Amino acid sequence: PYQNLIVDLSRHLKCWNSYGGWQDVDHINLEPGTGLSGPLFNFSGSVYWYGNTYSLPLNSATKVLHIGDLTPMPMPMMLYLTPINNSPAGGVLIRSGETIATINMYKIADWDGGNPKYFTWEIVSKYDVTMPISGCDVSSRNVNVNLPPYPGEAPVNLNIHCAQPQNISFYLSGQTTNDDTTFINLAGSAGEVSKGMGVQLMRNGYVIPANKAISLGRVNSSTSLGLKARYGMTGERVTAGKVKSIIDVNFIYE
Repeated sequence: PYQNLIVDLSRHLKCWNSYGGWQDVDHINLEPGTGLSGPLFNFSGSVYWYGNTYSLPLNSATKVLHIGDLTPMPMPMMLYLTPINNSPAGGVLIRSGETIATINMYKIADWDGGNPKYFTWEIVSKYDVTMPISGCDVSSRNVNVNLPPYPGEAPVNLNIHCAQPQNISFYLSGQTTNDDTTFINLAGSAGEVSKGMGVQLMRNGYVIPANKAISLGRVNSSTSLGLKARYGMTGERVTAGKVKSIIDVNFIYE
């Protein structure tokens, strides 16, 4: 429990016995040296294998999986990263083509000496991806919200999830007007910008001022921040044009 899943290999790999009928049964286990590598080398993690979870890197052989049926079965293996508690909701960048784990596997059968074999699996990232390393992670690090014409509003789809229960608060930051509730308009060139208009974020019907901590309570499962964006007046005479604001959401571990 309380681990960040790296990859569920049971969704990608299947095993079966070429004879079937539990005749020349294959016996498979993971071997020492199995561990995280590349950008994840210095992090702690674990591997789930056939009903048991082992710390990485492996220092001894795992439980043996016996395969004797022709019907393909999912490989019962998952890799996990141990979150760093009380750290920001950040992550480590894994680039396409980088190896993130090495898996050493041993297989032997029953007949004629078993034809023992060692296999080395390298788990390689297909895409650039940010792997969460904190106890909590957010659904997106860059949320774009398109507001309808004034006076419309729109939801801000932002959730936070924690691997283990933690008390979380958040606050907003950015460039605001004097009352700290309206984030200034940063859109385009002067001729296209709406004057007297900015953006506000609301929660439970109330406008959230910048730098005010808002408690989410104890977070475990995915929790919505419950934010809505709307237009806000800055006090200047309002003119037509584009409105764009940049608002940072900052999380506090309590």
